Amino acid sequence: MFEFDRNLRNIFLKNILKIESLINTKISYYFSEKNQKEFSYLNINNFHPSKLEGNTGLIANISNVIKDKSKSNKNNQISHHLKNHQDLPLWVLIKQFTFGITAFFYSSLTDDIKDKISNEISSEYSSEYKNIKITLSKEELENIIHFLNFLRNKCVHNERFFNIYKKKTVIVCPHSTEIFKGRLFDAVLLLKLFLFKKDFNIFRKELKVEIDKINKELNTGIFNKVLIEMGFPKNWEKRI
Repeated sequence: MFEFDRNLRNIFLKNILKIESLINTKISYYFSEKNQKEFSYLNINNFHPSKLEGNTGLIANISNVIKDKSKSNKNNQISHHLKNHQDLPLWVLIKQFTFGITAFFYSSLTDDIKDKISNEISSEYSSEYKNIKITLSKEELENIIHFLNFLRNKCVHNERFFNIYKKKTVIVCPHSTEIFKGRLFDAVLLLKLFLFKKDFNIFRKELKVEIDKINKELNTGIFNKVLIEMGFPKNWEKRI
């Protein structure tokens, strides 16, 4: 089970990192499109007016990232931009964010920017999966990003992964009729929402290899119990 769990973490993590990069790109583009002044991400007035406490904490975290990286002896993009250009574009800075900071950055965005991001993800999914139209709301995207951050943290801290359970999390997947239960199977469905079709197919095949392997190693009763703890139905391949 140790090897199975480790391999699952590795498979999920490399795909979550792709999604993290995707979200970062969309946030930096649409935020900068609206807020074009230098260091606009440090201005609390550029964030959602109803989330003042969260905005204050976010700006403090961003300031700490800039401070830590600018003081680093290592040559990095942040110190380079501050020294040579006297500015720091969000597309450069956001690469240094943890996914947790990215998640709270999205939460603090104004509704018009959130709508642009969620609408673009909906359009990209429909483009990948021909004739399948979905509507991803900004609220659902916010919940999904925080759930993906939860998964990422489990991966990077080498915590037990196959039986993860996120309590009190309600997400309606716009591309699936499955009921969200906060288990690993739900994570599979969520990754499909963001990944290119070819990347998701690779992910699915790698996942199947690991599940088939553990199926051969365990007796039927224990294997079925593992699937239940993962939230996987027996016909999981047909339901994604």
